[in-house]
Amino acid sequence: MRTAADPCTCGRPSAVYLAYGKEHLCVRCFARLVEKRVRTTVRKHRLIRHHQRVGVCVSGGKDSATALHLMHRLYRKRSDLDLVAITVDEGIAGYREHGIAACRENCARFDIPHHVFTFHDAFGITMDDVAGLDDELGPCTYCGVLRRRLLNSAARELGVDVLVLGHNADDEAQSVLMNLLRGDDRRMISMGPVPPRTADPAWIPRVRPLRALLERETTAYAVAKDLTMELGECPHVTRAFRVAVRDMLKDLEHQYPGSTHTVVRTSDRLVARLREHDDRPPATACSSCGEPSSGDPCMVCSLLKRVQEKCSTD
Repeated sequence: MRTAADPCTCGRPSAVYLAYGKEHLCVRCFARLVEKRVRTTVRKHRLIRHHQRVGVCVSGGKDSATALHLMHRLYRKRSDLDLVAITVDEGIAGYREHGIAACRENCARFDIPHHVFTFHDAFGITMDDVAGLDDELGPCTYCGVLRRRLLNSAARELGVDVLVLGHNADDEAQSVLMNLLRGDDRRMISMGPVPPRTADPAWIPRVRPLRALLERETTAYAVAKDLTMELGECPHVTRAFRVAVRDMLKDLEHQYPGSTHTVVRTSDRLVARLREHDDRPPATACSSCGEPSSGDPCMVCSLLKRVQEKCSTD
């Protein structure tokens, strides 16, 4: 029986052990495996097509740094593709500036144009402002909604055809379990390897080429490639539910290797079925901001109005 100290099958010293596949891999073979999985994910689901401008969302963390490196490594020789990096600055003093610095360093290393868009310029507020409010919604609710809107509008401004997110298998599985536990089948429809089809050109498709990689695999790859990363945690994070689901999933993966991938694969089949019976009305333009939305007013406008009301009462 092989042990964790066994060498890679190529004969080099083992650096990574994949419990779910009982594989011992050296750094070189591990990097090749990661790159093969990402390439396979992109090809299988046609996440990136010919003659596109690809926007890679980078925050400075390990996952987005890995996504940026892999997009550059796998597609830098494609003359029909144009890579740009997009960072959202939410306005979190003592935290976000470190992530932006890491993004700039990685983008300069790979010669990829880097663009930064701020909450302050787009919405007139920062996450530090929001975190100071007495609001039961919590800062993460605001941040998620505003980030998605700003990424979409930034992509349109830059002429981006598709947005690459650094979500890994752990992120995907956590979202699946959260939606199931909440009974939110509507949100489940927006998941899966391929974004839902929409005829509205205002929506920029988002893809997740790292969804076949565990979080610890993206971390190991980033370390192996000596990528610059910001490893600190946002000081405003309050995602108690996601943290609970994350810890539960990690325990399952430890006891039953492969559980995370099983959740993702099962979810993909479920999402395909849900989309076959999707009776949601098409998105309409928000009467306040004009952006496409499933409701009127849109969630962004509703949250910004909420901020104004709370500021006026403080």
